[in-house]
Amino acid sequence: MPPKAKAASQGNRNGGSTATSTKSVSNSGDAHVVTVATGDKATAGAPIEEREFTFEPKPVGILDLDGNTITKLGKNSQAAKAGIALTKKGKPWVWKVLEVNGTAVSTKKECLGEMKRCKESGKKYKIKFQTGPASAFATSAASSDSVENAAATAVPSGGGAADAAAEIP
Repeated sequence: MPPKAKAASQGNRNGGSTATSTKSVSNSGDAHVVTVATGDKATAGAPIEEREFTFEPKPVGILDLDGNTITKLGKNSQAAKAGIALTKKGKPWVWKVLEVNGTAVSTKKECLGEMKRCKESGKKYKIKFQTGPASAFATSAASSDSVENAAATAVPSGGGAADAAAEIP
């Protein structure tokens, strides 16, 4: 028997935000929810979910990354105004960049390069994130093979101090 799936769509009167969630339940009872949200602010959802935002072709305000995980944000930036924050109700919150304008990224160098390319195009572009409480990511990482974790979080060599302090375009 295939997994059951349920989809829902929700609009927000303030700013035209929309979110679409798909919940699937496997035969073993494991549930997985993927939420793709667009607009000014995203709605609350599953412990770990996907969200997508459209940004203007100017600095987003992501000031630093560890691999593809955001570690520092600018105040009053496009990212902050979209609802991206490293804490939620006083608890640590994780934001990982998954795609920039449809291109999958997993390293700081890939994120920087794709965001710069999109910014230089002069057109709005989308960034897809995976987000949730840090505790949910810690649980997810603990259940994964340690070799996969090391590969997924590795920072490419050759990045200098200026690279680490530069704002993502």
